[in-house]
Amino acid sequence: MRHTRSRLGYRRGFRLGRLPRVELGGQIQLHERDSGFLNGFISGFENLWVSMTGSTSAKNQLRTDTGSPVPLGTVVTDGDRLLYQAAGTGSAFGDLRFTAKTLLHDSVSADGPRVAARLVVNVSGASAFTEGNFAGIGVSVDKPLSTWVAFHGDLRASILIDRTSDWNLPLKRATFGFSAGPEFKLTANNSLSFQYDGNTTPYQPTGSAAFDESYGALTIGVSHRIRTSRTPCSFRRTRERI
Repeated sequence: MRHTRSRLGYRRGFRLGRLPRVELGGQIQLHERDSGFLNGFISGFENLWVSMTGSTSAKNQLRTDTGSPVPLGTVVTDGDRLLYQAAGTGSAFGDLRFTAKTLLHDSVSADGPRVAARLVVNVSGASAFTEGNFAGIGVSVDKPLSTWVAFHGDLRASILIDRTSDWNLPLKRATFGFSAGPEFKLTANNSLSFQYDGNTTPYQPTGSAAFDESYGALTIGVSHRIRTSRTPCSFRRTRERI
């Protein structure tokens, strides 16, 4: 299943007297899910891994003609009781996110690290695509490695406002996560990024590894900065395989 996510965001920075510079921003997401076009690429990678390791378990038979295909979508059950079901296709607006960010450290050298802290409030959007209602804090590090590539790292903690998810599963009070990956400069206003995210599970123990274990995701993103008058705006489109 392919999950395509587009984000529209606006950020504005300012300084008050001797206080550190503060940046305020907002972001809204647009999601789309369908059958996708990456199955061939992923199947080839799985075949390569099987040939290198000899482990046939690395091959997902559901992508071959010999496997029994399953319908797209998400189904969550508790015994014989259906908890949640969503189609594997469709599109909708996702979450609305507000951010306040301030710079903690800025190296005097051009290739030195930059450290920033932020506060985030996430407001739930369409139930099939939402991350839920939560508030969080985070610390990020940006380190230029050359004139065309930089490294981004992030640590975060979130306080969950919802007590149950849209899947009717009880939630924990807090979660913790991280992100890390490079960003490559393509042109003056375009860049390509690869990011790995890891996060503790937000669910109370259910007895199912699918919900009780921590999880991660690999994101490939293309960013484009649009300048309107004197204010630059950013548009980011990402594709994730989940």
